[in-house]
Parts: sequence; structure tokens; C-alpha cells
Amino acid sequence: MRKIDKFIYITLVRILSFIFLVKELLFNDYYISLVYILGFIMIIIFKFRKNKFSFYIENFIYLLIFTYEFNGLYNNIPFWDTLMHSITGFFFCFFPLYIYKKRKFKLSLFMLSLFCFSFSLIIGVMFELHEYTMDKLFSRDMQKDMLINEIHTVRFKDNISEFNHFLEIDKTIIYYKKNGEVFDFVIENGYLDIGLNDTMKDLYVNFIGSFLASASIYFKRKYIR
Repeated sequence: MRKIDKFIYITLVRILSFIFLVKELLFNDYYISLVYILGFIMIIIFKFRKNKFSFYIENFIYLLIFTYEFNGLYNNIPFWDTLMHSITGFFFCFFPLYIYKKRKFKLSLFMLSLFCFSFSLIIGVMFELHEYTMDKLFSRDMQKDMLINEIHTVRFKDNISEFNHFLEIDKTIIYYKKNGEVFDFVIENGYLDIGLNDTMKDLYVNFIGSFLASASIYFKRKYIR
């Protein structure tokens, strides 16, 4: 990419990202605004340190912003969320390499790969903790709900070694109160899981992305000089 093309491109995405931030502030979505601001601070930090990966990091943050703004990607493209978590798991594995190169201590190739893998996995865990916290404190739905068709639980048994197996669940009826009046809502085709399956799926694909990246680091440094 020529310098002038790169300048035009990055200027346009910066302007568009700033417009998104203003829009969130105007609509009083201060949580999303805070996330955007933290992303911009991260970009500035890498720019200030003159990191050679700053251009790619900046583009990655803009990609996350755009995928949130155009939520149809999550709703209309199958496995888009899974793909994003896989890519981030792979991407964050390479951050420790930069840290390692700036330090004087030495690690074996295996320990370096393990360090990269663990760093990326911890980022994934922290993001899931962030999603759970936002859902609880701000009544959001970052941990997406899923329909499931069976439950295995000891919750309704006196003996904790005995299971209740609810199989082929066809519908769930939720009774709730609003202004003292009781309403009901019917969930067809299953039971509503409120985040566990989405969280574990995200952690699994983050694990896979992290493992593939750390394995590539190991084999590239061992066999390709």
C-alpha cells in the first residue's frame, strides 16, 4: 500500500470511528462509548511507543468497532461471533513476542510458545469476565442467549448424586411481574440458556486460535530461520 493510499485509508476510518463515538454519546450509550475510548487510548499508546505493529493493531481495533456498529454481522452471518473470537485468540498470541524482544531474559522455545499461548488465553478469559460483568451490572446481553433442548441437573433432588434429566424440551413458559401484574412469555422449541453455552463456545474457539498461533510460533522458530 502506497503511503498516500495508507494515509487516506487510515484518515477515513479514524473519522468514521469518531462519528460512531459521537453517535453513542448522543444516544447515551456510555458503556459502548467507554469501550471505544479505551480502544482509542490503546491505539495512542502503541503509536507513542512507535511499535511496528501499531498499524495492524489500529486496524484490528477499528474492525472490532465496526463489527459492533453493524450488528447485522452478528445476527445475519452464521458463526461471525465464533470467527471473531478465533481471530482474536490467534492475534493476541503475537503480543508477547514484542514484549519478549524488549527484555533481556531468555526463555526456551517451548516456554516462549507457552507464554504466548497463556497470554492470549488470559485475554479471552478476561473478555468473558467483562461480558458477564456488563450483563449483570448494566442489564445487557453480551453473553448471547441460546436455545437448548435438554437439561441434566441435581437441583431438584435431595440426593446430589441423583440427576433429573429433562429431554426433548419443547417449550418454556416464563412468568414475570411488571407493575404488580403477572405476565407470561412462551419460548418455543426449547429452554433459554442465558449465556453459559455462548461463553464456553467463545472460550473453546479462543483456545483453538491461541493454540494454532503458539504452535506456529514454535515450529517457525524451530524449523524456519
